[in-house]
Amino acid sequence: PFSGTHGGAVRDVALLPGVRMCASAGADGVVKLWEFAAGSGKEAATCLHSLTTSQAAVSALSLHATAKYLAAASDDGSFTVVGLDEGAALARALAPGGVALTCAQFHPDGLILGTGGADGVVRIWDVKSLTNAASFDSVPGAGAVRALAFSENGYHLASAAADGIVKLWDLRKLKSFAQIGDSDTPPGAVSSLAYDASAQFLAVAGEGGHVYTAKSCERLCSFTGSEPVAGVRFADKAQRVVALCKKHIVAYGAAS
Repeated sequence: PFSGTHGGAVRDVALLPGVRMCASAGADGVVKLWEFAAGSGKEAATCLHSLTTSQAAVSALSLHATAKYLAAASDDGSFTVVGLDEGAALARALAPGGVALTCAQFHPDGLILGTGGADGVVRIWDVKSLTNAASFDSVPGAGAVRALAFSENGYHLASAAADGIVKLWDLRKLKSFAQIGDSDTPPGAVSSLAYDASAQFLAVAGEGGHVYTAKSCERLCSFTGSEPVAGVRFADKAQRVVALCKKHIVAYGAAS
């Protein structure tokens, strides 16, 4: 249980590695930083910082590779870089036209940030200058970007739009080189994407879950059947896939 909760729905949560802390994003435009106490009970978590980053709902959080910064993307088209040590907003940028941001993901090197918009555009931001360094457009009618994932080697980005099609982007050539699904056979609504640490496999979760080879997009296996999956990550050097379902968390067999 948490004391001092949000004044609306919780839209996203980010866990901080190595410490008993997490951050939460609310429909009230507030980002909260929590510390977990040992044990359990009504006061098991204490709010250390509460920061209003937007007048609109905060839609997504992404933790920087150093675990010292957090990006908070909002429905008003802005994203805020929060310093976790300071508990304060350090910088803020606005997407062109103020289009709502639906997801956000830091690159593994921490130098760039990817955001997905309600307009179906993936934007790459230089974190230091807060300038829009590149943009990737989905096909017309694809809908809002629902999920993003950078490969751990930093070369590729996967994005999924509301039409369920997953596109793979080469960050060096700034163009798409493959996709999963098409207008006739989309893989279904996508809620989460994840590369394994070797960047050989890509997990796609939404209406069920699937694992693909990251380059050829060959489907290797499926998991959870048709059960909706809210989140997915690889574990144990891609030997397991961990899926967050509606009522439980499940680990599935080898991906390789």
